[in-house]
Amino acid sequence: MRNKDKPTAIPQKKRMTEGPFWPGLIFLFALLLRLIYFFDIKDTIWMGWLGMDATIYDNWARMIAIQGQLGVEIPFMNPGYALFLGFLYSLLRYNLSLVLLIQFTTGALSCVLVYFLGIKLFNRTAGVIAGLLASLYGISFLYEGTLLSASAINLLNLLLLLLLIEAREKTLRVLARRRLYSGPLCPVQAQYPAVPALCPAGYRSWLQGVG
Repeated sequence: MRNKDKPTAIPQKKRMTEGPFWPGLIFLFALLLRLIYFFDIKDTIWMGWLGMDATIYDNWARMIAIQGQLGVEIPFMNPGYALFLGFLYSLLRYNLSLVLLIQFTTGALSCVLVYFLGIKLFNRTAGVIAGLLASLYGISFLYEGTLLSASAINLLNLLLLLLLIEAREKTLRVLARRRLYSGPLCPVQAQYPAVPALCPAGYRSWLQGVG
């Protein structure tokens, strides 16, 4: 008797490397490296080093935490990051160590987004290599370890790009639903002066996907 309709068993090794295995591994690897860096600088002058821009964000966020508003009519720097920092200050009572740990965690999440972008644009192998390389990128540690908006910019840009690529692959019905996710990110991302052409490019890709 033939077992023609019997489902083929998935090898154990293949099951382990699918699903959440690689994203989880990349996240933990990236976070571990960042924690090593964090505890290495914890008792040095580089812990939360406040240069000119970081000092402005720190004072701005403290004012937001106290007053509950931006406090300036025309922001001359990235108000989105100042609001995020002000929220953390009000929630964590100005605990700089916890704020930086949150930034390191978002940096590890960015590495996972790089992994998913690699899968979308190439294949799983490329995604794994890209995610691991992003985890090892030392400049990210530097920016995530101080009060600068670069890590938030990176996370938002990666998330927006991933959502736009995913949206283009879907049918018209699902595509319209995805606009609710990536659309609001455009004005949020506009608070940061990085890659301002992402949003128009995203809408062009939607139109091409529909057509």
